Formats: sequence, C-alpha cells, structure tokens
Amino acid sequence: MTAEKIYWIRPDGGTIDLTNGVSYTIRQGVDGRYMPPFEYISDAIYTYPGEVLRTIKTKPREVTLPLLVMGTSETVLRDNLRTLTDAFNPALGEGKLKVVTSDGLTFILNCHFASGMSLEESYDTGSCTFRIFVATFIAHSPYWWGPTEEEWTWTHDDADLANPQTVINTGDLEAWPVWTIIGPASSVTITHIGTGKYMTMTPTTALTAADSITIDTRPGKKDILLNQTKRVSVSSLLASNAAAADAHVHVAAGGGLLFATGMECILSDTANAESFVISSVAADQINTAKVGGIDYIYTTARSAKLEGGQFNYFKYYMLGSTMFPLLPGSNQLGFSFTGGSTVSGIVCRWVTNHYGV
Repeated sequence: MTAEKIYWIRPDGGTIDLTNGVSYTIRQGVDGRYMPPFEYISDAIYTYPGEVLRTIKTKPREVTLPLLVMGTSETVLRDNLRTLTDAFNPALGEGKLKVVTSDGLTFILNCHFASGMSLEESYDTGSCTFRIFVATFIAHSPYWWGPTEEEWTWTHDDADLANPQTVINTGDLEAWPVWTIIGPASSVTITHIGTGKYMTMTPTTALTAADSITIDTRPGKKDILLNQTKRVSVSSLLASNAAAADAHVHVAAGGGLLFATGMECILSDTANAESFVISSVAADQINTAKVGGIDYIYTTARSAKLEGGQFNYFKYYMLGSTMFPLLPGSNQLGFSFTGGSTVSGIVCRWVTNHYGV
C-alpha cells in the first residue's frame, strides 16, 4: 500500500499536492471527511410521547486539514504560503479536495476554503522556515464523488425487451444519470421497476439512426436535448418573410451558423410566434419549414427575433413521466422501444456519490 495523498484543485483546474513532503504536508488531526452532519426534523404532537420524525436532512460538510507549510528559507516559505492564499481564495469560485487513499481509490469533494489562514505568528505555530495552521473547507454539496463517470450501455434486442436489465450503482447514495436514447425509434419508455417511475419520450417526428435524445436528470441541470443541440438565439435579424409553409430568415453575417438543419426554432415578435424546423442554413440565411401556428409576415420593422435549439423538447416528455435516480446497489430497468432496430440503444452515464473516503 502507498501513502495517502491529498490535493487541492483550484477553480481554474490547477492542482497543488498538499502532501508532497517538500512544500506542504498534512499532520495528524484531519476531521470531517467521513460521514456528513445530519439534521433531524420532527414535530411535537399534543399527548403524543416524544416527537414524530418528519425527515432527515444532510447538512453542508466542513473538512479541516492541519497543514504544515515548509521552505528552505524565509523567502521560499513566503512563496509557498502565497501560493496557497492565491489557490484558496474563495472569490475565484468553487475548488475541489481530491483524496487518493492508501488502497488506491480516488474521491473528490466540491468545496470552498472557509477559514484558517489568518496564521498566528508565534513560536508555537512556526518559524522562518515553517508555518502550522488548520485550514477549514466547506462543502455545500456534502458528498464525495467518484473521479470518472460510470457507463452502462444497452443495444436494442427484441429478446431483451421482455427481461429486466440490471444497472449497478456502486455509490453509497442515489445517482442522477444522463440518459442517451439512440434512434431509430418513434417512442421509448424507460422504467425503474423497483420504484415504478418511468420516462416516456414520443417525438412528433420519429428518430432516425442518426438521431439521439439526451435526458439529463442531474439536479440543477435537468434538460432534454435532440442531438445534443442547446438553445441558441439570433437577435440581429435583418429581414424575413413567412409564407404559409416556410420562411426565409436573413441574419447578420455568420449568425446562421449557430443553427443546424433539423433544429426547431421560433420566429416571433411582440405580437406573434410561430414554430419552424430548419431545412437548410447558410452564413447569412436560414430556410425553415413551418410546424404550425398562424400565417404571418415578419419584418424588421416589427423587431422579429429568431430563437432555436430544442428549447421546448420537454413537450415530447409524456404525461406521467418523471426523472428518476439510480438507487445504490442493483437497479432493475425495463424498456419499451417502438420503431427500433438493431442499431437503436440506450446509454446511461452517472457519477457515484459517497458519504466519506
């Protein structure tokens, strides 16, 4: 077994080895990196003994690292201290603590430096070649996570559709995955058999073998995209005209390249809005085919605006669908695939979450 290593990863991606034994080392007394703190929320009920537990909330975690900073001279020591004060600066954004355990496992915690570098200058805490202090980091998201994504892939097979598929989450907690549905398909349902929750996608136009739908269930990132296309907008519309079936939109030079064939878009002004699908693009013109809505002629005089990029793909997310997590351990999943073929499939990616290192 090798010695445990602890690193600080700056918000900009730079890494400092806090256990290199030359400039920095961590002394005994590390605290807060195993179980996070919990808050028990309960209600007192008249005539009822004790209280009724309502929920258990996981609170933000604090990790303390007793640090020893060293230098072969006072100048080198100050350089090493300045390196830390710059790297720990919470105004730069969220950094990461990375732990590589003695048995070779890696865990990462998103956190900010909270306190500890006021650096009391006394004979007990240092000299001209070393300084001792305890750095405290606060993790508002209190769980450690694995360094790489887990991935599970299923390729369409009619025989498999009749049998549950097993996906194993090796983390201590639920994990919110990113699902990719690979066409062709006209309707797809993914069901978590254990909880009964399911997701059904039924696009108006069936997916081809070149298409995919991505369902991102991660908290704070929930999104549904066709062919990984994100929302884009061109506000510098120069001119357009809309007939009953199509529209020809002229944009500033290069603006059309933000869009792609097959993307949905909306052409709108303060009074009207219509949906189109882009049939072709050029550097300064977008040709679209109408999806629905009223017939209206848009002009620059009415300040028309073009937006697109599957911003409303949730409309194909069928009633009753819910984004569900993978529970720790074995998860049994069922699939329903309409219009699939041997090249259709589903890819599930997630990051494991852990209570401690």
